[in-house]
Amino acid sequence: MSRVTAAGVTVRAADGSTLLDRVDLSLAAGELCILAGRNGAGKTLLARCLAGIITPGEGTVHSEGGRPALVFQDTRSQVLGQTVSDDVAMGPRSAGLSHAAIDERVGEALERTGLTGMHLRDPFTLSGGEQRRLSIAAMLAMRPSLLILDEPFSSLDFEGVKSVLSVLLDLYAEGCGIAVITHDLGKLAAHADRLVLLDHGRVHADGPPADVLADAPACGLRLPRGTIGEMTWLR
Repeated sequence: MSRVTAAGVTVRAADGSTLLDRVDLSLAAGELCILAGRNGAGKTLLARCLAGIITPGEGTVHSEGGRPALVFQDTRSQVLGQTVSDDVAMGPRSAGLSHAAIDERVGEALERTGLTGMHLRDPFTLSGGEQRRLSIAAMLAMRPSLLILDEPFSSLDFEGVKSVLSVLLDLYAEGCGIAVITHDLGKLAAHADRLVLLDHGRVHADGPPADVLADAPACGLRLPRGTIGEMTWLR
């Protein structure tokens, strides 16, 4: 089983202040995890450590079965291709795959994210939800077993949120490990196996959402209304 494990991960700023403080966390294929906390809690920094983009000053990050793919909050910064299909093809192409293999992966990724009919579109003409799905497709073309998404619902309207959430839940059902960074628990908590609360660079709580949710206000998060089962935008 693919897994990434952070052990004692510590990151300090240039002025010596601690941004991540001895974080222990493991993410595995086949689970859906919410990583939540107030702004500045260290969520994005931890995700970049897990994805191998940042090397922690102390502690280790160990991956089994490959590093997680990371979808940034600013999806436009990840768009590099002239067309939708060209953008999705860049990862497999850089990996040296054959033309046939690239075409297969691009077609599969576009189909899984509902973008098949948009393959010749300019990525910057897509809606916010479509661009988010494009960023996911570009990662899926590399066939990761773990996917981390940084605020994937940010700035999306209701239909955009539903379209992205549907894609994520389909991937989860297929066995992909999904970790979603968010400060809004109401969109996803009904579907999650775990809720990890981060505060001031430390893991404050980690467990099933029903067990952890009560700690959310202490970490600067608004507690959604209703029961756990009602915390979804798919109705």
